[in-house]
Formats: sequence, structure tokens, C-alpha cells
Amino acid sequence: MSPPTGRFDPELQMYADQPHEPDPDHLRFLRWLAEHGRLAHEVAGASIDTGLGEASDSAAADDEPPVTPSNTPSRSG
Repeated sequence: MSPPTGRFDPELQMYADQPHEPDPDHLRFLRWLAEHGRLAHEVAGASIDTGLGEASDSAAADDEPPVTPSNTPSRSG
């Protein structure tokens, strides 16, 4: 087992990671799962705009996920 990461929070009595921005690719993948009925809950709200001139979920074919989450280690550490 690897050593704990993050800082120890005495109030929670556990180690806690530092807050970070969510991964847009992972959010797009979760959105795709929800829109195709493969997630446990319904879609709530509109897709986020990436600021690149197109909707975040419009780049992939409708029957394939836009991005699959990678198995790369997290950036925090």
C-alpha cells in the first residue's frame, strides 16, 4: 500500500487532497455516459462551453464516447 498523499485534516481525521480544477475530458466523458443512459442519473443542465467556438460534446460521433479517461497519474504529487 502506498503512503497517504495530501495533508492530514485533524477535523475529518483523514488525509485530504488539495482542491483542484476538474478535468474537462473526464467531465465530457461523464456527460456522454449520462446522455446515452449509461449513468445512474439523468443529465442536469446544459453542456459547458469550452471557449473554442464549439460545444464541448460536439466533436465525437454520437455513438462513441468523446474521450475515454486515461490511466495517467494525477498531477498532484
